[in-house]
Amino acid sequence: MQKTHKQTVNTRHILMLIVLMAGVNLCAQDTAGDQSNLFMYGVNLSTEYDDGAYVASNGGRGQVLYMVQPNINFEASRSRWKSTIRYLPGFTYSTQPKSSYDVISQSLGLVFSRRLSKRLTFDVQNNFTLTSNPFDTLRAASELPAVPIEDRPNTTISGTARSRRMEQALADLSYALDARSTLSLGGNFLHLTNRDSGSSLPGQAQISVSEAANFSYNRQLGPRSSTGFRYTFQRLDFEHGLVRTNSHSLVYLVSMALTPGVVVSGFAGPDYSVTRSQPGDASLPVSARSAQWTTVGGVTIGWARPLYGFNASATRQLADGGGARSNVRLNSFSAQANREISTRTSLRAFITYNNNNTLVSVLGTPGSFNYLAAGAGLERKVTQNCSLNLFYWRVRQNDERGSQSFISGNRVGITLAYAKKQPVGRP
Repeated sequence: MQKTHKQTVNTRHILMLIVLMAGVNLCAQDTAGDQSNLFMYGVNLSTEYDDGAYVASNGGRGQVLYMVQPNINFEASRSRWKSTIRYLPGFTYSTQPKSSYDVISQSLGLVFSRRLSKRLTFDVQNNFTLTSNPFDTLRAASELPAVPIEDRPNTTISGTARSRRMEQALADLSYALDARSTLSLGGNFLHLTNRDSGSSLPGQAQISVSEAANFSYNRQLGPRSSTGFRYTFQRLDFEHGLVRTNSHSLVYLVSMALTPGVVVSGFAGPDYSVTRSQPGDASLPVSARSAQWTTVGGVTIGWARPLYGFNASATRQLADGGGARSNVRLNSFSAQANREISTRTSLRAFITYNNNNTLVSVLGTPGSFNYLAAGAGLERKVTQNCSLNLFYWRVRQNDERGSQSFISGNRVGITLAYAKKQPVGRP
C-alpha cells in the first residue's frame, strides 16, 4: 500500500512537470501569436464554528476554528494552447487541544489544452485534494476546475473525520472529421485514500481506484444542438481486489440550447457490469459474483440571466463508494443558485444528495447509504478587492455502523476575502 501511495504521488508530480515543461516550450514557439498571461492571487481569513459531530475524539463537542486560505491562480493563453494552474492550501487552528481535523489541507487543479494540428486537439486535467473533514471537501470541490458530468467522481464521504486524499486525472484526444463531426478518445483515472487521522499505518487506510477509457462521436446538428454516442469501459477496485467491478456502457449524448440563456444536456444508455469479491475478513468471508444490466445516464440544465443563475444535474452511474465503502450504483442529484441582490451584495445556495447501493453485500455495512450536503452564503463586497461572506453548511451522512444511524454536521462562519488579478508580461 505504501508503494501504491508513492506511485500515485510520483504520477502527479510527473504529470505536472510534463505540462509545465510543455508550457515553457510552447511559450517560446508561440511568441509571435496572440498571447495573454493572467495572475490571480488572494487570501481568505475565516472564523468558523463546527458542532464537532464528525470528531469522535471530542465527544461531539463543538469547536471554534480559525482558517487561513491563500489562493494562487495562473492562466496562460497562446494561439495554439492554453493552461490554468490553481493552488489552494488551507491552514486550520482549532480551539480544541486534540482536534482530529488536519492542520493543513491541500487542493490543486491543473488544466491544459493544446491544438496539435488544424484538426487534432489534446486536453488534460488533474484535480488533487487532501482534507480531513467534510467541509474542506465541499470547499475544494467548489473551487477546483469542474469535471464533465459523465466523469464526475462520487462526492460521498466517510461518516467520520478521516483524512481523505483524492486525485483525478483526465485526458482527451479529439479529431475533427469535418466542420461538424468530432471523434474523441479519452481516459479517466481516480485514486481515493481514506485514512484514520494522525495515522500512517497501511492497515488503517482504505483505497479505491477507478480507471476508465472511452470513445465518443459527436455531431453538431445546428447552432444550438448536438448529438452523438459514447462507449466507456470502466474498472473499479476497492481494497486491492477485495471488490472488483468491470463495466461496459454505451450511451446516447444530446445537448440543446433552448434559449440563449438556457442549456440542457444529457446522456443515457445500457450498462453491463460484473462484480467479484474475494474473501478478506469477517465482512467478506466468502467470494461472490454479481452480473447485471442496468441503465446509466444523466441530465444537466443551466439557466443564466444578468442578475441570477441556476444549474441542476441528476446522474445514475457505477462508482466507488466514496473511498470507504465497496463499489456502488450511484444516484446523484445536485443544484446551485445565485442571485445578485445589489451591485455589492449577492446570495448563493447549493444542495447535493447521493444515494449509494452496493454492488455486492458486505457484512456489517448497509446495502444502501446516503449523503446530503447543503449550504447558503451571503456575500458583501467591501472594496474592489475585498469582500465579507457569511455562510452556513450542513452535511448528513450514514454512520458506518448501520443504515439507520446518521451523523449530521453543521458549520457556520464569516470570511474576509481578498482577491486580485493582474496581467503578466507583454499583451
